[in-house]
Amino acid sequence: MSDPEYDQYDDLRKKILGLGDSSFRKTYYPVLRHKQMELERFRIILDHVNDMVFLISFPECKVVDFSLRVAEKLGFRPEEITGSEISRFLHYDSGKPVSLHEMKDKAERVLIRAEIECKQGERIPVEADLSFTSYGDEVYCAVICRDISERIQMEKMIFESESQYRTTIEAITDGILVVNSSGRSIICNRAFRDQYLRFAGRVFSPKINAKDFFRNIGLFKDDELDSFMSSRDFEEKTGKILMGDKMAVLKVRKMPISHEFRHGLSVLILSDITQSTVLDEIRRDVFHQLNHNMEQFAILNDEIRNPLQALLGTIELENPMLAAAIHPFISEINTIVRRLDIGWLESEKVRGMIKKHYGVSVLDKEEIGDAVLYLKEFGHDEGMIL
Repeated sequence: MSDPEYDQYDDLRKKILGLGDSSFRKTYYPVLRHKQMELERFRIILDHVNDMVFLISFPECKVVDFSLRVAEKLGFRPEEITGSEISRFLHYDSGKPVSLHEMKDKAERVLIRAEIECKQGERIPVEADLSFTSYGDEVYCAVICRDISERIQMEKMIFESESQYRTTIEAITDGILVVNSSGRSIICNRAFRDQYLRFAGRVFSPKINAKDFFRNIGLFKDDELDSFMSSRDFEEKTGKILMGDKMAVLKVRKMPISHEFRHGLSVLILSDITQSTVLDEIRRDVFHQLNHNMEQFAILNDEIRNPLQALLGTIELENPMLAAAIHPFISEINTIVRRLDIGWLESEKVRGMIKKHYGVSVLDKEEIGDAVLYLKEFGHDEGMIL
């Protein structure tokens, strides 16, 4: 019969010597080795991530441990980092050191933008994730710093690009409005906001609907507006609107945006062409009046020459001596009229230029063409009055 005290002593002896199935060597040491291998694997992973990792004792705020990437990026030897206060490396943009005590008072985990100072004085912008944790009776802060130099450079480039885009769009004198498929505004420039106030009589507000705007000012009919806004092709519309006792001529162009991530967007360009339209009408009226005046001038020349020719012929029949006396005066009048004819022919060239460059025809009268041919053929004959 076995003695319980002896059996208990024998089991303890076997555990110490490593002879039993549940000895310390067979149970504790393998678990310890497994844990050690897990820690080594974790350390390898930690040393090969791009982020810089610090383990800081709190409240001393000194570096207890750090990842291999910290020494590589900062240029310090490991012994120069261990035991140093984290404020030696981690600063705000203003240069003020980051205080872990202030962070601890805010929350258990804080995300901030800061800078890491290298040994040569260079500062690397980082996004620092600070989290506090307890291990036994001790408190630690894990600081994970991610280099955001490329991100900041990209943000700067995007900001500059957007600023240039904004400046360009705002400088355009025509109204520009970007709308979605339903006609609701996405973005517009200052010129369109001014046009909206002028034509709609209201201050521009975000998310207006272009359909409502065009319908209210009377630029489109309902069936035209739906077709215009739903089309996926380039469209253009010119029309007149009334603003009380005043009239305005507007031209709106719609250009769909073709982009794989921007379906259904369109750019609307609104131009006030009232002044140019009025000037075109005035110019057309002036040209037609010029044509009429030149016709009258050609007739006037004939009305001067014909009586002179009849007068000279009659006097030569009745009194040749008197005819010889007044012939120089009639020739002088004929010379003056001929100069006017030359100027009239030069005006013919001007009218040709007008027709070519302005599209206004003032040379369609057949009688004017005949008069020009007559003058070209006989106008320089010295023996003729004409």
